[in-house]
Formats: sequence, structure tokens, C-alpha cells
Amino acid sequence: LTYSWATRSGPGVVMFSQNASNAAKSSTALFERPGTYVLEVIVRDVGSLAISSEVTVIVQPKLAILKIVPLRASVRVGQKQQFQVEATDQFAQVMPPPSLTWSASGGGSIDAAGLFLAGASAGGPFSVTATAGGITGAATVTVTPLPDNVPPKIEIVSPAEGDHLQNSWIFEVSATDDVGVAYVRFLIDGIDRGEASNSPWRINVDTRALSDGPHTFSAFALDA
Repeated sequence: LTYSWATRSGPGVVMFSQNASNAAKSSTALFERPGTYVLEVIVRDVGSLAISSEVTVIVQPKLAILKIVPLRASVRVGQKQQFQVEATDQFAQVMPPPSLTWSASGGGSIDAAGLFLAGASAGGPFSVTATAGGITGAATVTVTPLPDNVPPKIEIVSPAEGDHLQNSWIFEVSATDDVGVAYVRFLIDGIDRGEASNSPWRINVDTRALSDGPHTFSAFALDA
């Protein structure tokens, strides 16, 4: 007997592993896309007598890949980032996203809709995953600090207004910032006299290198 397979109707091409042979009595069908197909088999004997039969096959899409968008995200502390998923089936066709389970490895929290809320501390990158039906998509998120728009505060501690200086003297300031002070530079009469990179913010000044008379002491700080 010879078994010949054919597609009578359907949304795509169907390939058969065996066809038009006796071995085709057991044949595997490979479908191009999901949908409803009508397949026919014609069985012929050596005398060319034939009989046919049809079968309806419904091919269901099956989740194959989950892609999280954006793949890499950067969000400031305390801010939000919406993640979405693009789902494709076994035929590489886009399909509606299934019910997902979201998780984040750190940096904040993520809700059931894929909305990530960054925590109070910068860091990362952290992993963000979405899982459904044993398939997992992954992305990363980095939490960055808020921009520092507040300048440091600085005040001269020593010398005081009107002080008379002799020999070696400590030029000291108080410097603070909401984030941190990187360094303080010290000036006398507008000329750079040195730098301090940690507290206490001070340098030693040899007043013998200065001319007699009044001088202007100033300093500036750079925030971290």
C-alpha cells in the first residue's frame, strides 16, 4: 500500500516527513503556523485502487520566547520604570502576552504589571525577569542617584576677621554638603595656597611669606 498525504485547507504550508510511500503510513506533519488544517491521505494498492480519508487538525500557538522591553534600563532612586513583554510562539509569530510573574533581584520592587519602583539607594545592574509557562525573559535595571543641585556650604573658621597673624597659622574652614564634599581649596588674595581632601578642612600658612598689611582669605568647596 502507498500512503499519500496532502493539505486540503489551512493557513500555512504543511511538510510531511514521509509521503507517497508505504512508510508514509506513519508520517510526521510540520506546520508553518497555527490555525485549523484539513489533511487528506490517499491509500492505493498495487492495482491502483484507492480510498481517501480526511482529518482536521487544530494547531495551537505555544509560547516560545519572552522578550522584556526595555532590555536595559536606568532609573533614578525613588523613580519608576515600566517594563513590558513581547511574546512569540513556536512559529516566531507575535502572540498576546500570557499571565506573567515578575521579579527583581534588587534595587527596588516590581509589581504584577511590570512596574519597577527604585529604592532609596543607587546600585546595579539588577536583574528583572518575567516568567510564564516555564519560559523566562530577562532584562537589567540600574538605579542611579538623583542629580546633586545643592552647592556645598562653606564658612571660614580661622582666621577671624581682624586677626593679626604671625609666623605659622592654621587656615581652617567648615564645609558641608547634602551628598558630600570632595575637596576644599584655600586662597589668599585670590592666589591658590593649597587643598584639603578630607575633614578637618585646613592647611598651614606661613605668614612670613606674606607682606605686612591686610590680606583677604577665601575658600571654595567642590561637592562629591
